[in-house]
Amino acid sequence: MKRAIPVRVVLVALLACAATLPARAETAPVAVSASRDDTWQFGALLYLWAAGIGGKTTFPNGQSASVTIDANQLFNNLKFAALGSFDARKGQWGVFTDLIYMNVGASKSQVRDFEIGRVGLPADVTAYAHFGMESLVWTLAGTYRIPTRQGVVLDTFAGGRLLDIKQSLNWTLNGNIVQFPLAERAGAVSGRNTYVDGIVGLKGRVSFGDQLRWFVPYYADVGTGQSSLTWQAMAGLGYSYNWGEIVAAWRYIDYQFKSDSPIDSLNFNGPLVGFAWHW
Repeated sequence: MKRAIPVRVVLVALLACAATLPARAETAPVAVSASRDDTWQFGALLYLWAAGIGGKTTFPNGQSASVTIDANQLFNNLKFAALGSFDARKGQWGVFTDLIYMNVGASKSQVRDFEIGRVGLPADVTAYAHFGMESLVWTLAGTYRIPTRQGVVLDTFAGGRLLDIKQSLNWTLNGNIVQFPLAERAGAVSGRNTYVDGIVGLKGRVSFGDQLRWFVPYYADVGTGQSSLTWQAMAGLGYSYNWGEIVAAWRYIDYQFKSDSPIDSLNFNGPLVGFAWHW
């Protein structure tokens, strides 16, 4: 029997994907049109993100073996995230920042989605497992706006992204466990790692419809450094009102780590809905 996975709501702050806008609100979480180029323009956004978490982590076990957890299976019902954003631009140049903080946990009984000593659990052995993760993902980048036709915004950017992640695992083995040393039949391990990567990317929007109020926001970046590869993508559909904008999109963040890293891979994936204001 699967147990319901308890979830703590994720607190996220400062995801920026915008630049400046014309006199009427025409921004989105990934861009804004160009106008009043001699003044500073700012944008702020608030999101709700239903993010699933996947990946694999190997914890060093001081007893006799390492423990590997498959978060993609353990977190298969994980939902809920909240996030906000801020950006600034003057003329064709701008800056945005992205700060995501998550503190989540999930438990399962009769789970088999982890390994001890890189060996999967035998068929007659299951486990109760609780996996917790606290993570901070911070992106900071400068932007340059490429001139385009009316209703189209295209920004290039370059900067860096930091990932600071702390993970913990508690487990108790059940079933025919005589083949496991006493120290491995139950335990608790944790680890913390920090990765810094350089990134480059594109972001913007394509507006259409009556008075160009409908728009398609888009965002993509790719980078490397202390991780082997990190990339992010987002696309969706939005609508502009006099007070601001509303947008629905799908967002995916992926990390692939180097062979000497205790984390093999990590990803956040799911739909979001957001509200934007600009001044």
